[in-house]
This record gives sequence, C-alpha cells and structure tokens, in this order.
Amino acid sequence: MIKKITITIVMAVLCLNFSLSAQEVVPLKIGDKVPERFWTEKLQVRNGSVTSEQTLAVYKGKAIILDFWSTHCSPCIKAFPKLAQLQVRFANDLRIIGIEQVEKEKIDAFFMKQAPLGFPTVVGDKYLNKLFKHVYIPHEVWIDAKGIVTGFTNGDEVNDSSIASFIAGDKIKAEMKIDQDLSKPLYASEALPVNRLLYYSIWLKGHLEGVGASNREIDLPGTYGITWSNQPLVFIMQSIARRQIKDYSGKRVMISSADSLDLFYGKLKGEARKSWFHSHEYTMSITMSKRDTMLLSKKMLQLLNDQCGYSVRVEKRLMPCLVMTKLKGESPTLKADGAMVNTLAQVNEKKLRNARLFYLTAYLNEENNGLPIIVDETGWKGKIDFDLTSSRVQDLQKQLREIGFSLEPAERELEVMTVARQEGE
Repeated sequence: MIKKITITIVMAVLCLNFSLSAQEVVPLKIGDKVPERFWTEKLQVRNGSVTSEQTLAVYKGKAIILDFWSTHCSPCIKAFPKLAQLQVRFANDLRIIGIEQVEKEKIDAFFMKQAPLGFPTVVGDKYLNKLFKHVYIPHEVWIDAKGIVTGFTNGDEVNDSSIASFIAGDKIKAEMKIDQDLSKPLYASEALPVNRLLYYSIWLKGHLEGVGASNREIDLPGTYGITWSNQPLVFIMQSIARRQIKDYSGKRVMISSADSLDLFYGKLKGEARKSWFHSHEYTMSITMSKRDTMLLSKKMLQLLNDQCGYSVRVEKRLMPCLVMTKLKGESPTLKADGAMVNTLAQVNEKKLRNARLFYLTAYLNEENNGLPIIVDETGWKGKIDFDLTSSRVQDLQKQLREIGFSLEPAERELEVMTVARQEGE
C-alpha cells in the first residue's frame, strides 16, 4: 500500500512538471510562426472605453501589427493618432493591436486624460511580452495573414509604404529593430568569453535601432566598460570630460564656433532637427579587463581622437574666472536649517535651503548665463540658504556679500577639454 501511494505521488509531480513545462513561453524570432496559444490565450482587451476578456482568434487570417507601448512612453503616446489613421486606411487588411502590461485600473486612470486609441489594446499583459521579448518601446511586431512573424521595428517605421508592402506579402520596406543588451559588449556574439576579454571597442555613426539613446556601464565578471548609444558627438565628449576633469562643468569643454558646425543642430526644428540627429548620432562602446580600468578614460579619449575627426584634449589653461572666497575677518552669516531644498533648476523661485554651496556653483557653471567659470575657494563645508534672483555679476556679488562671501574676477589655471577640427577634415 505504501509503495502504491509513493508511485502515485511521483506520477502526480511528474504530470505537474510536464504541465508547467508545456506553459513555458519560447520567445519568437523573425520567420517563426505564432503558436496556437497566441490565438487562444485569454487576454484583457480594451476597445474604446470597455475592457473585456477576449482572445486574438477573431483576427486570425488578417495581417497584424502589435504595438507594445507604455503609459510613461511619450513617443508611444504621440504615435497613437497616426496608428489610428493607419488602421482606418487599411481596415480591410490590417489589425493594429496595442499591448500594455499595466493593469486595467491604472489604464482606466490613464485614459481619463487621454483620448481613446482608435484601435484595441491588451492591458495587464503577462504573455505577449514574453513571446515577443524586447528592451525598447515603441516596439512593433509584424505578423502576416499566415501567422508568420515577418518583422520587428520601432514606431517610426509604421507608415503607408511599409504597411502596403507588408500586406502585399513583399519584404517590409522598413528598418528592422533588434534590441541589444547594453549591459554586455555591444553587438558581440553570445559566444564571446567575456571573462577572458582584454579589450573590445566599437564605433558607429548614424542612428541605430534596438539600442536606445543612453550611456550605460558594462560591469561583468573580470570586465568593465562604457557604452554610449545614439548620442550626439558633443555629448560623448562632455561625458568623457566629466570623467577626467575634477570640478567638471559644461563650461570646461571649449569648442570654437568655427569647429562646432557638425556638433550642434543650430536652429533646426521639427523633421529637419530629427533628421539631423539621426545622421549625427554616434554609438561608442569600449570594454576592458578590470585589471586595466585605470586606463579606461585614456582609451576612451584615444578612440574619440582616432575616429571622430576632431582633436580632443584635456589640458590645463590659464582661464578668466570668478573666484568665490570668504570675506576677510568675517564668518559667513548663514541660517541653514530644516530639510534640504534645491529649486535652482525651476523657472521661478530659484532657491537653496540647508544645502551645500556646491549646488550654487555647479548650477551657475552649467547654465548658459554668460558668466565665466566660477571657482569656489571658500573652503566652506557648512550649509547655506540662498535665493537666486539674478545671474548678473553685480547682483551675485551683492547677494553673496550679504552672507559673508566675495565673488571677484581673477585668472586660474584650470583643467579644460579643448575640441578642434583635425587638419584635413
């Protein structure tokens, strides 16, 4: 009797494990056919203002675009009207379906302030995000009328031309999106033995799909590095300067107007500005053995000089500046107490409460206010209360004098990054 019970229990466990295994979701790639579960999975679908349990079986035999979006993704939300118009124009052959992981209650609150989509959206999704793994949104999945996955793109690629080619059964006229894991060496094979990696770098020009726009650290066993993806060249320069220059501020990156034509978008707006960014974005990734991380900044600067067409150097220069000191014979008269408050970045009420003096100098050095670099030589380690009413030198001098500090023109030898076009470029 005991043996029979044991066998029964073992068989039950095996059946349970088999059942769980059968429910595992295998991510699909281009060329795969969607599994039957894609059509039969019960989903919460919002259509207009009504949410109900449905399956996608009703769309079988139609071309489908799944639009993965989020309530915090402004490009996703901005694209809703365009997607709704495309759904109307291709109503006979295409179904656009939104996919969001947020639960119904939060979606309802979101749509209290947002117009209806104009196409259905899955809410509280726990299946499709596993079936179509991705990192960045908007993420568009193209599934043809036979249920074959034919493409992954970003939202910009969903347009009349790409949809027409998709419905016709031709190759989609769109750039495919393959999301990359930025925590690893960029575009490296999964077979790369990162624990043996001594040095790896890559430099690409132009907008890339699937890598987002960011800068991230790569921190793996035995390996460390940095990836900048889809960033303007000047941003990469500033980021490297921030790592190499003590007391860095934007004013310590010195670019002459004659050498800056390819570094800034100027007065471009709208599509022209977007086009400029797409053609002037760079992706740079550098990874080294952790034994050599002290050389990382030097290697970054070297790679920048080798590839960008500019001579970029960190050097000391005698610079005109404003030097802040304590008034002689006086102790600062400060009344800092309570919680720390810093609203200097706001349009109105720029103030500090119970905050370090560093916050004031850092803000003034980053702002495009016409001031030279401010150098803090006060040695003051305490906290201050300060209301910034003006960035004019005379006004700053008066305000600072009232709390025991002086601000006077002077020259100091400071570390700066200089940027100049290389000869022959």
